[in-house]
Amino acid sequence: MIMNTFKSIIKLLYMITFDKEFNPEDFEKPYRPVTESITRTRYIEILALHGIIPISLRDPLDGTYERCSKEDLDKIASRLVLPADRYVLKSSDCEDYGLNGQCIAAFDHGVSAVRLALGYITTEYHGYLHAVDLDDNLWLLEPNAGFSHAGTWFKPGENGYQTKKSLL
Repeated sequence: MIMNTFKSIIKLLYMITFDKEFNPEDFEKPYRPVTESITRTRYIEILALHGIIPISLRDPLDGTYERCSKEDLDKIASRLVLPADRYVLKSSDCEDYGLNGQCIAAFDHGVSAVRLALGYITTEYHGYLHAVDLDDNLWLLEPNAGFSHAGTWFKPGENGYQTKKSLL
């Protein structure tokens, strides 16, 4: 009886805090795919094939990144997307969505090869995500749920995305 009351209180606090129904799946352990390392040098070579230049700190901190298969990228894609209503122009906007997705991929799923990408959607400069899979394919992902193609990996050039820079 006490345990059921406690669980009810936790569910109520969750609903008040997050303004949504309690869903036990929100607390499941994140999916951790099998990963393989790629060197920063090889990552830059793959980006160069697509005309993308790396941007970084003066002295890059990471010499390798953990990448996974396209199938595993598909499994984590929805977890890298934030609700559109969190967007605040010049404060919490597109590159923040991308950085958030980059961190979730690395911390929750162990895939540090998901990185912030910067480029154009038609004429607008935009921040989003990209990743290199185990077959050296480059994939893009929109992390803002307000876009119809958000949460689905697609190839460079699709959906009007033209990547110019990558945070490595």
